[in-house]
Amino acid sequence: MGARKRVAGIFHSEQEAIHAIKGLKRQGYRETDILVVAKDSNDTLQLGTETNVMIEAGTPDVSSLAGVMIDSFLTMMTGGMISTPQAGGLTSKLVRMGIQNFTAKQCEMDVKEGKILVLIDMGETQTIPSYTTVGGVSNETEEHRSVQLREEKLDVRKEHVQTGEVQLRKEIVEELRTIQVPVMREEVYVERRPVIDGQYDCSPLTENEIIRIPIIEERIEVTKRPVVVEEIIIGKRKIQEIKEMTDTVRKEEAQIEQSELPAVPELADSE
Repeated sequence: MGARKRVAGIFHSEQEAIHAIKGLKRQGYRETDILVVAKDSNDTLQLGTETNVMIEAGTPDVSSLAGVMIDSFLTMMTGGMISTPQAGGLTSKLVRMGIQNFTAKQCEMDVKEGKILVLIDMGETQTIPSYTTVGGVSNETEEHRSVQLREEKLDVRKEHVQTGEVQLRKEIVEELRTIQVPVMREEVYVERRPVIDGQYDCSPLTENEIIRIPIIEERIEVTKRPVVVEEIIIGKRKIQEIKEMTDTVRKEEAQIEQSELPAVPELADSE
């Protein structure tokens, strides 16, 4: 019989799938031997660019449309020797391609959850590649079962929240201020001095003679003018600090219990 399909792995991220496909190529698998099935085409953009393998993704119903793709892929690889009906979901397609029923069901569930399925084409004489899957399904038979163990992880999301604001405004405040200014003024004084042996003056005596002397003083005129005396600068700076977030998470652990059948008492031989 010709080629048959085997599950290389179920991967949580595109990078894990890319790493796995590159490992398969190093083991001798060609690009046409590898098929990738995903739920969303956005999950395989980089994968298609780096690996050039066949990809079925970005369809609203992966279970049905991926099956059509897989049928076409199988027909191409086997030269039309194997024909499969178009009806049925991804599980039935995988079963008809030689994958165990339990594994096929698990693959369909994982693809619906957004994981990436990688299938490889194997001949009858080929052995299963020595590749360890990441968090997914490995090559298994009906006598072997796998149990996935999950745990909760903390996902921290940051958002900008306004905690306050600063307002800067000016207001006029009146205050009483006193300054001292020296001023000059003239003051009149009268001084009488007796003259002894004065000079002879023959001019006639006069009366009502008036002498005017101006008296001057300085007066203060106060004016006000605005003067810059201080400058205020306001701005924002980013400060990074570490905050600890604590929460309780759960995880699944495997508990293996083994039960023994009670021993059957041996009957004594009757004589």
